[in-house]
Amino acid sequence: MKRAFLVAIIFLAGVSAVQADFKDGVAAYKKGDFEAAFSEFMVLAEGGSARAQHTLGYMYEQGKGVEQDLVSAVTWYRKAAEQGDPTAQFNLAIMYYNGSGVLRNYTEAAELFRKAAEQGNARALYNLGEVCRQGHGVLRDLSQAYMWYALAAISGDTLAAKARDKMAKQMRPGQLERAEAMADKWLQEHRQ
Repeated sequence: MKRAFLVAIIFLAGVSAVQADFKDGVAAYKKGDFEAAFSEFMVLAEGGSARAQHTLGYMYEQGKGVEQDLVSAVTWYRKAAEQGDPTAQFNLAIMYYNGSGVLRNYTEAAELFRKAAEQGNARALYNLGEVCRQGHGVLRDLSQAYMWYALAAISGDTLAAKARDKMAKQMRPGQLERAEAMADKWLQEHRQ
């Protein structure tokens, strides 16, 4: 019993230290000391922190505190995405979609957009609408496109609301009803 308590205390102390180090990195970043921020995040990322891995991906992508390196950005985004970080999944999807630091792969981009969307990432919801409308990485499906736009619009995305409304004008009544039912079903399944 005492050993379990001791292990819990050690674990919580480690978590607190990681949170403090991340906050130190954020503070350095906000001050414009990107090199210090990069150093803080690197230690955490190598220790397995998905947030720090995602942040390193962003810093490599933008060239903040380090020379811009899109291949390294992809590497760090992937590490965080594999741990389920929705923002890293979204950013990695963008990299695949654009062929930045990796070969363009619309199918991989669509899958990553879907993973991020299922965790509520509004930008991923909108981008799924785009890939479904264009047929990039998925079969072209206007009902699916409408559904994803509608879900993003519910999250407050005004661009998605405009795309949804424009899509509705292009759809037949049966398609529109199907798309609205799909959006309602998705909301019910993902709000629990």
